[in-house]
Amino acid sequence: MGDRIFFCYAREDQAFPVPLAQELKRREVAVWLDQWDIPAEADWDKTIDKALGECERLLIVLSPASVQSGEVRGELRQALDLKKPILPVLYRACEIPRQLRVIQFVDFSGPKVDYEPALNKLVSACRGGAEEVKLVQTAPAPHARKFRWKLPVAAALAILLRQSPGTLSATRPRNGNG
Repeated sequence: MGDRIFFCYAREDQAFPVPLAQELKRREVAVWLDQWDIPAEADWDKTIDKALGECERLLIVLSPASVQSGEVRGELRQALDLKKPILPVLYRACEIPRQLRVIQFVDFSGPKVDYEPALNKLVSACRGGAEEVKLVQTAPAPHARKFRWKLPVAAALAILLRQSPGTLSATRPRNGNG
């Protein structure tokens, strides 16, 4: 099992990672997927922990649902603690988890994704090959606002106006009367 790739994803997104795992298997990449590899009677948590410990690397499918999932975050944390290589796969645009912002990813997001080259990059990465993949670009948080220059200028003026008149007059040139 040591050469297997552990698939980490949100269940809401299963329409993407399950076919992706099938395609990787077709290309002779060994994958571990909970839906295939956890028997009905197994202790789910123990099975996940064991698989994470034995797998070669973790493939994490990034989407708004996955970055909000406590289970996905737990699996990522476990893989990081075990110092497993992480293969981020961007499925849908989302705020990239802090721990993954410096790791390269394979981009399957967007309406015009070129699926075959992205899949080839992923296969190469799963096999430990060094393919050129995009550097993770962190999108601004959904609640972030655009920079407004008027606000900092207004704040600076408010600070100046709060100063006492004596402070301001000390910086003015005097007219010779003293």
